[in-house]
Amino acid sequence: MVKDVEFGLFVSKLRKEQGILLEVLCDGLCDAGKMSRIENGKVEAEKLLRDRLLGRLGVAAENYENFLYYREYKSWKERQDIVYSILYEKIEEAKQQLVR
Repeated sequence: MVKDVEFGLFVSKLRKEQGILLEVLCDGLCDAGKMSRIENGKVEAEKLLRDRLLGRLGVAAENYENFLYYREYKSWKERQDIVYSILYEKIEEAKQQLVR
Protein backbone atom coordinates (compact mmCIF):
# COMPACT_ATOMS: atom_id res chain seq x y z
CA MET A 1 0.00 0.00 0.00
CA VAL A 2 2.99 2.34 0.52
CA LYS A 3 3.65 2.45 -3.24
CA ASP A 4 0.00 3.44 -3.83
CA VAL A 5 0.31 6.29 -1.34
CA GLU A 6 3.52 7.51 -3.01
CA PHE A 7 1.95 7.44 -6.49
CA GLY A 8 -1.14 9.26 -5.22
CA LEU A 9 0.91 11.95 -3.49
CA PHE A 10 3.08 12.35 -6.59
CA VAL A 11 0.04 12.81 -8.84
CA SER A 12 -1.66 15.12 -6.36
CA LYS A 13 1.37 17.39 -6.03
CA LEU A 14 1.93 17.56 -9.80
CA ARG A 15 -1.76 18.24 -10.41
CA LYS A 16 -1.88 21.04 -7.85
CA GLU A 17 1.40 22.56 -9.02
CA GLN A 18 0.02 22.71 -12.56
CA GLY A 19 -3.32 24.11 -11.36
CA ILE A 20 -5.33 21.22 -12.77
CA LEU A 21 -8.64 20.38 -11.11
CA LEU A 22 -9.06 16.79 -9.97
CA GLU A 23 -12.16 16.45 -12.14
CA VAL A 24 -10.28 17.68 -15.22
CA LEU A 25 -7.35 15.30 -14.69
CA CYS A 26 -9.55 12.23 -14.42
CA ASP A 27 -12.16 13.23 -17.04
CA GLY A 28 -12.92 10.21 -19.22
CA LEU A 29 -10.53 7.97 -17.26
CA CYS A 30 -12.25 7.42 -13.93
CA ASP A 31 -14.69 9.22 -11.67
CA ALA A 32 -13.59 11.98 -9.30
CA GLY A 33 -14.27 9.80 -6.26
CA LYS A 34 -11.83 7.15 -7.46
CA MET A 35 -9.28 9.83 -8.35
CA SER A 36 -9.55 11.23 -4.84
CA ARG A 37 -9.03 7.75 -3.36
CA ILE A 38 -5.99 7.25 -5.61
CA GLU A 39 -4.48 10.56 -4.49
CA ASN A 40 -5.08 9.58 -0.87
CA GLY A 41 -3.50 6.15 -1.38
CA LYS A 42 -6.72 4.30 -0.56
CA VAL A 43 -6.99 2.48 -3.89
CA GLU A 44 -4.43 1.38 -6.43
CA ALA A 45 -4.51 2.76 -9.94
CA GLU A 46 -4.00 0.09 -12.58
CA LYS A 47 -1.04 0.58 -14.93
CA LEU A 48 -3.06 1.88 -17.89
CA LEU A 49 -4.76 4.45 -15.67
CA ARG A 50 -1.42 5.46 -14.12
CA ASP A 51 0.07 5.90 -17.60
CA ARG A 52 -2.86 8.06 -18.76
CA LEU A 53 -2.83 10.23 -15.64
CA LEU A 54 0.92 10.75 -15.89
CA GLY A 55 0.59 11.58 -19.59
CA ARG A 56 -1.95 14.29 -18.80
CA LEU A 57 0.49 15.69 -16.27
CA GLY A 58 3.33 15.73 -18.80
CA VAL A 59 5.23 12.76 -17.43
CA ALA A 60 6.03 10.09 -20.02
CA ALA A 61 5.20 6.63 -18.71
CA GLU A 62 8.66 5.34 -19.56
CA ASN A 63 10.12 8.06 -17.33
CA TYR A 64 7.98 6.80 -14.48
CA GLU A 65 8.70 3.08 -14.70
CA ASN A 66 11.16 3.48 -11.86
CA PHE A 67 9.21 5.56 -9.39
CA LEU A 68 10.68 8.90 -8.42
CA TYR A 69 9.57 10.87 -5.43
CA TYR A 70 8.07 14.22 -6.34
CA ARG A 71 11.15 16.21 -5.28
CA GLU A 72 13.36 13.85 -7.33
CA TYR A 73 11.15 14.29 -10.39
CA LYS A 74 11.13 18.06 -9.98
CA SER A 75 14.93 18.09 -9.83
CA TRP A 76 15.15 15.81 -12.87
CA LYS A 77 12.72 18.05 -14.79
CA GLU A 78 14.72 21.18 -13.96
CA ARG A 79 17.90 19.50 -15.25
CA GLN A 80 16.11 18.45 -18.43
CA ASP A 81 14.92 22.02 -19.02
CA ILE A 82 18.50 23.27 -18.71
CA VAL A 83 19.78 20.60 -21.09
CA TYR A 84 17.11 21.50 -23.67
CA SER A 85 17.92 25.19 -23.36
CA ILE A 86 21.58 24.48 -24.03
CA LEU A 87 20.74 22.08 -26.85
CA TYR A 88 18.66 24.74 -28.58
CA GLU A 89 21.35 27.36 -27.92
CA LYS A 90 19.27 29.37 -25.48
CA ILE A 91 22.24 30.06 -23.23
CA GLU A 92 20.74 33.03 -21.39
CA GLU A 93 17.64 30.96 -20.60
CA ALA A 94 19.87 28.16 -19.29
CA LYS A 95 21.76 30.64 -17.07
CA GLN A 96 18.45 31.89 -15.65
CA GLN A 97 17.37 28.34 -14.92
CA LEU A 98 20.64 27.66 -13.10
CA VAL A 99 20.11 30.68 -10.84
CA ARG A 100 16.67 29.52 -9.65
